[in-house]
Formats: sequence, structure tokens, C-alpha cells
Amino acid sequence: MHGAPDARIVNSAPGQPDRSSTSQILDVIFRPAGGIDSIVQQGNVAYADGERQAKANRARYTPSDQILELTGSPCITDKGLTTTARMVRLNRATGDADSRGRG
Repeated sequence: MHGAPDARIVNSAPGQPDRSSTSQILDVIFRPAGGIDSIVQQGNVAYADGERQAKANRARYTPSDQILELTGSPCITDKGLTTTARMVRLNRATGDADSRGRG
């Protein structure tokens, strides 16, 4: 599935703040057996999850492991701390973040 321009995804769960992301382009890749393999957003990606905010040129989310990988000048702000890197990986299940390379 392809969406453009001004794509938006909102994930809501009871008792949790909404997780949302916006971008210029959205591509969803489906598995042949059903379900989503990955979601790729490109162009001015903005991600919000409670106090955690992130921006990048590209984001790839894989539901199977709940990893959101941000590339293209990613910048993440969480509780007042800002991190830039070459790549940032957010584990949406645990809340852990891992950054790699200089931003």
C-alpha cells in the first residue's frame, strides 16, 4: 500500500498515550500469508510517543519485533535529552533506544 502526500499513522491503546508518526510518503509491505511485514515512511518523518519525540528523513517499523529504525539525520528527544546519530533504533515494546554513529 502506498500513501502520499502527508501520511499519518496513529496507534492507540487503552491507558497509554497515542503513538503517532507523520511523513510525506508511506509504504506498507504485507506478508504473503497475511499481516504487515514492514512500514516505511520517508520525507520529514516525525514520531511522537508520550514525552519521546523523534525526527528523521526515513523510518522503518517492523511489527514482528516492534523496532522503529530512524535514518537520515535522526534526532530524538526524550525527557529533555536530545540525541543525534547516523541511525537510531527504538524498541517500542521495551522503550529502549539505541543510537549508532555520529549525527
